[in-house]
Amino acid sequence: MKNKMKWILAVGLLSCSVAMAQQQSDILSVSASANAENAALAFDRNVKTMWTIPSQALKAEQWLMFTIQQPGDVCELDLQMQGINKNELKEVLDVFVTYDPMNLGTPVNYRIEGNDKQMKVKFTPKYGAHVKLNFKPGKLDKPFSLKEISVLVAEKVLTDSQGKVTDRRYMDASLPVEERVESLLAVMTPEDKMELIREGWGIPGIPHLYVPPITKVEAVHGFSYGSGEQEADRRSGYGDRRRDSGCQYQTGMVAGVGRCAGCTLGAL
Repeated sequence: MKNKMKWILAVGLLSCSVAMAQQQSDILSVSASANAENAALAFDRNVKTMWTIPSQALKAEQWLMFTIQQPGDVCELDLQMQGINKNELKEVLDVFVTYDPMNLGTPVNYRIEGNDKQMKVKFTPKYGAHVKLNFKPGKLDKPFSLKEISVLVAEKVLTDSQGKVTDRRYMDASLPVEERVESLLAVMTPEDKMELIREGWGIPGIPHLYVPPITKVEAVHGFSYGSGEQEADRRSGYGDRRRDSGCQYQTGMVAGVGRCAGCTLGAL
């Protein structure tokens, strides 16, 4: 019964609401189209080292791609640059945020704040684990360097259904399911737990803990949680035949076959 309740709670915990703050994310891996052996220097927190794109390479499209350690809603890139100003960067740079590095989607619509040495590339938070900086070909004929890149993601602040901040850990979708379930079980009363194991065409939720109800319906040859003739027939009449409106049904313990208006249907 305990495992069953944990499964119920794990499904119910799929819904939670968050508000946004910001936190810096660590980088897991880096790759680049040019000068790849030095690409990681843009993330070593040392402004004296840098990743540089030579002028000759800028005749073709160039890129820098990195993976953040914890996927999240990326909202800002802080860039320390050398050899390029804000207007030039805006002209040459496309920024992609994606969860699938093989499917970049469309570039984000960003604005650049700050000065020419420290630029803040800001945009609407977009969920992803990979960020790609794409430099368009033929836009610049001089080399430039990235000294340091910092990635900011939207930090989750848990809120309840009324928008008020809450410290209920089970509402944090970034935590492991097992940890969220244990957190919820710890605040449930015996009455809450008994209510969840009461089944009748669905599982009632726990409104005061923001656990939603889970409803279900019956398929012709599927599960039945109701009562009545059809379920009784399925339990007691393996291989049983019934006639209804000119249609003949046959059900079996493992497989069933139904024939209706010249159609044959098979079901487990």
